[in-house]
Amino acid sequence: MRLLVTGGSSYLGRHLVPLAVQAGHTLAFTYWQNQPDLPGDAIQLDLRDGAQVRQTVRSWQPDGVIHLAGSNRTTDLAGLIIDGTTNLVHALDPACRLINFSTDVVFAGDAAPYKEEDPPAPRHEYGRCKASAEARAAAHANQVTVRTSLIFGLRIPDRGLEGFQQRLAAGETLTLFNNQWRNPIWADALAHACLELLNLPYRG
Repeated sequence: MRLLVTGGSSYLGRHLVPLAVQAGHTLAFTYWQNQPDLPGDAIQLDLRDGAQVRQTVRSWQPDGVIHLAGSNRTTDLAGLIIDGTTNLVHALDPACRLINFSTDVVFAGDAAPYKEEDPPAPRHEYGRCKASAEARAAAHANQVTVRTSLIFGLRIPDRGLEGFQQRLAAGETLTLFNNQWRNPIWADALAHACLELLNLPYRG
C-alpha cells in the first residue's frame, strides 16, 4: 500500500514508520520542524497550511494515511490539531483509508473505564482539540479513530523506557505520577495494530 504518515517524528511515528517499511509499504512521512532519521520519503509539512497539505496529498497520492501529527507541545493546539486534521480530510480522496490517532483525554477521567460510545467530556485544551479533531476526521467516510493512552517502548534515546534506563543507570531518581490509573500499550504492538487496521472494515 502507498502510505502517508503524518507526524513521523512523533513517539509512535518513530516506531511505526520502520515497521511499515519492513512490511512492504511504500511510505512517505511528514515532520514539522525536526526531520527524524527514518526510512521512507521525508516531507516537511505544516498541516495548518491547507494549500501545502493539498499539494502533498496530490503529489504522493496515498492509498492510506496514518494521522499521528498533533503534538501537545505547541502553543497553537487548535491550529495544528483541529485545522490540521480538517485540511487533511479535505485533501483526501474519498477512497483513501484514514487512520486518525486521538487520545483517552477526550474523556473527563472520573468515570473510567470508558466505552467507545461514551460522549467526550474533555477537561483541558488538548483534550478539547482532540475531540474536535475526531469530529472533523469523522467527515471522511473511510476512517477509523484510535484512542490511545500511555504509549511506551524503545527505539528513542532519552525518551520513554530508554530515557528511564539511562537515568537509573546514572543513579538518578525518577519522579512519576501516583494519582492516575493508566493503561499502557507497547509502541510496536500499537504500530502493528494500526497497520492491520488499514485493511480491516472498521469505521468510526
